[in-house]
Amino acid sequence: MDQENPQNEPEVIPKRRIGPVLRLFIMVMVLALIVGSIGGYGTVLIEYFQSSRVGRQDLISRGDQAFAEENFEAAIDYYERAILLSPGHPDNAALHSGIGTAYYYQDEIDKALVSFHRSLEIDPDFWPSLYSAGIIYHFERQDYQRAYEQWDRLLEMEWEDDEVRKHIEELHEEAEEKLEVVG
Repeated sequence: MDQENPQNEPEVIPKRRIGPVLRLFIMVMVLALIVGSIGGYGTVLIEYFQSSRVGRQDLISRGDQAFAEENFEAAIDYYERAILLSPGHPDNAALHSGIGTAYYYQDEIDKALVSFHRSLEIDPDFWPSLYSAGIIYHFERQDYQRAYEQWDRLLEMEWEDDEVRKHIEELHEEAEEKLEVVG
């Protein structure tokens, strides 16, 4: 018989208390590892939780700065993280448009077009995305019908700047002329 434990009962080891923040961190990491092993989404989940420490407006400001410095990959990353923080935010149309423009400058035309269309799903009249999609359809894809449609929608809008309206009218007419030649 053990003198310290005369009845030979198993010793009870006191449980350590894990703080709620550490518990949440461990759960997130385990979930990230599980999700990551079935599709590579673990990184996205980790980035989401890391980005939540930084405010949406800060991410947008960092994205704008990266864009101004022509660091388009970083701009895309910051804008996408801002979108993740507030998926239903109406200003996400502008962020998707910025992502599309960044992809365009990186010669990733397909991704740019997808981003412009995501922008237009949020705000069908977001003119920078209509204009940019028209540019891609006209000059990159030679899809003059779609370019014409984008610029036609732009001409339905009110424009305070006559120069901008004139420029859009010229693009619209050029697409129309190309359609007549092709069609």
